[in-house]
Amino acid sequence: ITPANVPECVELERQWAAIRQEEAGEDVNAVSEETVAVIEALYHMDKLGLEGALIRADGSPVAFSLGGLITPEVFGVNFEKSFGDIQGAYPAINREMARLVRARHPQVKWLNREDDLGLEGLRRAKLSYYPDLLLKKYTARTVSS
Repeated sequence: ITPANVPECVELERQWAAIRQEEAGEDVNAVSEETVAVIEALYHMDKLGLEGALIRADGSPVAFSLGGLITPEVFGVNFEKSFGDIQGAYPAINREMARLVRARHPQVKWLNREDDLGLEGLRRAKLSYYPDLLLKKYTARTVSS
């Protein structure tokens, strides 16, 4: 992803979010916190130390991925978006992002694909890549007396 094609990624994100909102019966004109986060990340990639990959089909953007180094050996994939009706787009953007990371950061040993949000389909997809390690997620809260 370059500054020149960020607007295309933003539009893909907006369309992707509208599809998800429509499927969930939500207001498609509302902007979710996730969409705001993705758009802010895209427009501030340099400041945030993020890198991304974009896939086109017939000249139109159909998938993108965005992430950055967590440590010298760990690259975090923060966002991965694709239209679900385009067969193979999600595996393709996953593969191309991994290739980009390998080319730019040969010292990286791990891709952190982050939380599956408890979504069965997302978890199944992530498990299909045979991860070497799954970490339990914990939430810390302060308790007032």
